[in-house]
Amino acid sequence: MRSASDTAVVKILLVTEEIPDRQQTAALNYVRHFIEYCAARGAELTILVTGHRFDRFIMRANQIFPYATPRILGPALVRVGPWLLVVDPRSWRHTIFVWIMRSGGRRLASAVLQFRSRIRAHTAIIGRWLEAREARRLVGAIRAANPDVILVNTIFLTDILDAKPAHTRAAVITHDVFHERTSAFEARGLAVRPAVTKEHESQLLRRFDAIIAVSEEDAREFRRLAPNAQTVVVTPSRPDVSSATRRPDARRCVFLGTSNALNVDGMSWFLSEVWPKVVAGAPDARLELIGSVCNAITVEDPTLIKRYIVDDLAPTLADASFAVNPLRAGSGLKMKMLDYFANGLPAITTSTGASGFPRNGAEPFVVCDEATEFAEAVLGWLRDPALAALHAARCRAYVPLFSRESAFIELDRVLGMSTGKSSKTAVDER
Repeated sequence: MRSASDTAVVKILLVTEEIPDRQQTAALNYVRHFIEYCAARGAELTILVTGHRFDRFIMRANQIFPYATPRILGPALVRVGPWLLVVDPRSWRHTIFVWIMRSGGRRLASAVLQFRSRIRAHTAIIGRWLEAREARRLVGAIRAANPDVILVNTIFLTDILDAKPAHTRAAVITHDVFHERTSAFEARGLAVRPAVTKEHESQLLRRFDAIIAVSEEDAREFRRLAPNAQTVVVTPSRPDVSSATRRPDARRCVFLGTSNALNVDGMSWFLSEVWPKVVAGAPDARLELIGSVCNAITVEDPTLIKRYIVDDLAPTLADASFAVNPLRAGSGLKMKMLDYFANGLPAITTSTGASGFPRNGAEPFVVCDEATEFAEAVLGWLRDPALAALHAARCRAYVPLFSRESAFIELDRVLGMSTGKSSKTAVDER
């Protein structure tokens, strides 16, 4: 593989089920981080989209990625000059859904989300396997790209490696330890689609030269599953630090989340086991929910405020005193915590919610796992705003721990972009 020290431009192929566009999910924002990396390092980037979920019917690459110049291709796309047209009819349903979420009004958006929640009731969808026939159809595109590096977005697309040129180095962007996520959902009584076993995940990971983990906890498990692969931690880079003026209402706390099953499970536990204790001690307390999680929470309570989808988080978060993050299961780094901290908002969280975040004695969060302990912490911050303010003051110094450049340096190391070493050398020296 050519390195950044060579005169030739390094060619990178990013294989992903969908691209980050208008939807601002944590997983898609993490993918955007790798596109930014390729732009910053001057790599020639091709994005191969294996799925059919697009946020627009027609698009240009520079609309979605103004900081980069990737070539985007996929079986659902047709290029007409600089434009990309979505021609797979399955895509149109998702495109209409995104339009409804953004522009259809709260009542229509809520009705659509509730309908989708009923269809998916008791089922957690964590990915989609790339079928062998799909992978075979993409062989020509991969050979034409002739990449030095393939970045594969999740283990679910591993079959794409069947078409990998011999000289190409392959790395997987993991997001999660999926067998642990499967177990976490099943422990909550949910069916998982597709379910991933420890043995199967190990088998897939061993096909890669490098494994990119989102946290050190995940990395330790990956090293056990695939000891011969090079594993590095690339944490999500921090969101832009908000410049909004903080005007916290001492009575208000907030939770930000999508309607994924683990968010719903955590918030349901919080509302049944923690929040009643809080309201009993502080009747004027208010909990604000932001995001599609609102549609999965059926509790009607005057102390509960549902914000659904907001275009700009900063003003809403600026009004809250602190955040809660009562997740009880799941792996990976919880990116909503970075959103909180970038907006100057401290958090009360569980051990699961704090996973991957350094505890350096100046962290802007406290950890509580039992309902009574969690309620006492929330009451303490509501009754004494100085406690919340003390932790809020730590946010500005804590957020730089997740700097973009430190993450880029880790990618340089795992991809050989700055070492001047070939792919084979990088692998042999593990």
